[in-house]
Amino acid sequence: MKEKLKKFFKILEIEFQDLEEGLGAYMEAIEDRYHKKEITPYVYKENDALLQREINDVRIIKKEVNNLAEKDYSDLEEAARNVTELIDGFTGFPKVVHKYMKGKVGKVLEYVSILENQK
Repeated sequence: MKEKLKKFFKILEIEFQDLEEGLGAYMEAIEDRYHKKEITPYVYKENDALLQREINDVRIIKKEVNNLAEKDYSDLEEAARNVTELIDGFTGFPKVVHKYMKGKVGKVLEYVSILENQK
């Protein structure tokens, strides 16, 4: 079980990093569009501020989830539930951050479960 949980949290960390990098890439694309004068300064500043906030929120949640990895869980589903509850507990964050991160939890849970069932 311990090995399964380690795998779950490691893959989840990678997925959250991927999400953070994806938001960063989107931010670069917005900046590029601004420099090409495809969007106004107002739209650029609004999008930039929103994406900065979302990246920061992902980092905050990612750090807290890493702390959860140290706990002792009875099974994989309990760990996934705790992560999901932790994400839900961050009120005031954009809903899209919650949706993306909870989606990652579900995907990683499914992936690790499939891997374990193949053994």
